[in-house]
Amino acid sequence: MTSSIQPFTLPVQDSGLLVDLLRAAFAAESVASSFQYMPPLRLVREFELGRIDIYTSAKPNSGQPGVLSHWPVTTFGNQAITLKAKFPRLDGIEAMTKLRVVTFQNAKRFLGPEFAAMAAANKDYIEVAGHLPTAMLSLDRADVIVSQPDIFRFWLLHDKARRDKQAVLNDFAFHDLFNASNKYWFAFRSEALRDQFERGIKEIYQNGQAEAIIDRYAVDYGSSRDFLIELDCRFKKVRPANCQAATP
Repeated sequence: MTSSIQPFTLPVQDSGLLVDLLRAAFAAESVASSFQYMPPLRLVREFELGRIDIYTSAKPNSGQPGVLSHWPVTTFGNQAITLKAKFPRLDGIEAMTKLRVVTFQNAKRFLGPEFAAMAAANKDYIEVAGHLPTAMLSLDRADVIVSQPDIFRFWLLHDKARRDKQAVLNDFAFHDLFNASNKYWFAFRSEALRDQFERGIKEIYQNGQAEAIIDRYAVDYGSSRDFLIELDCRFKKVRPANCQAATP
């Protein structure tokens, strides 16, 4: 599992939203699972060498080995995040050109040509390796942080008391400026393993286990369901309104 996408993976606790869902799905099929956490490039290599059985960031037609899931499993979408008191709204990506923007490494490669043009024209644009320093907004060291919102909320809230979490979140505005989102398939060592996962994930949605896991992360870390839109649209008992975003 990728080691740097909290709360989806929490390596120190050997848990995380995605880890807990995977563990429960395989347990439903009476399959024991264990998890390894490492940087993305090493994960690719370990899967190619046959040292791990599932790669969770696969894409069709990428040339990677293995058997793909029948549908994408996870969805990553980024947003521009500001303090409400300073920037309650942003009028598009170009509006960030004169603001102090902090984002993840290689963001200008992934967020489209308009974002790349803004980054090139912005003398205060910074890309950061590892997790983004969310405190930069409150400390007035940045005007905008571009991040996957659930990851931002994790680093913002993970050391806060539960009673304070909503009050902290109310200080921030989340601007959905990027049309594209990244969908990821799972690649499996065999068809049998893929089928066990797909049966298991369906079962834990039907028996309520998935809902309990997702709800726990929403309470603890303010996680949304956007990351799981593909699974929700296939297996949630009440189909979400935004299922047009999911791949048929």
